[in-house]
Formats: sequence, structure tokens, C-alpha cells
Amino acid sequence: MALIVDALATDLGRTMARASVEGIAARLGLKAPLTRDEQATLLRALSPGLAVFVGKAAAEQTLFEVHVRLGLGGVK
Repeated sequence: MALIVDALATDLGRTMARASVEGIAARLGLKAPLTRDEQATLLRALSPGLAVFVGKAAAEQTLFEVHVRLGLGGVK
């Protein structure tokens, strides 16, 4: 989850990024270390909230980059 937090911290700040990732992961019942499927699920769940803060296009770009960095492919 650290890589996801790091990626979101650029747009949200470290505290908000960590709180968002941990809060949504907890709501989904996800615990580290995450499987590839769980990582993809977490990223999908983060998308709407991130879009509120940075706009849809920026959120999609950030999440696309995280997908690539996690080796999940370029899924948008």
C-alpha cells in the first residue's frame, strides 16, 4: 500500500493520502500485503474520491501510473 500512498501524496499530501488508502482498505476488508486483485480493487475504490480533489483527468492519470508501477498493466 505504500506505493499507492506515495503516488497519491503528490496530489493529496501524505497525511490525506495515507488516511484515504487506509480508510478505504479497511472498509473493503483489505490488509497488507495485498494481492494483485486486491490492489486493483483498492485503486478502483480510490478513484471517485481522488477525482473530487484533483479532477477526473488527473485522477485517471495518477491511477494509470500506479497501475503500471504495480505491474497491473495500464488499466484505466
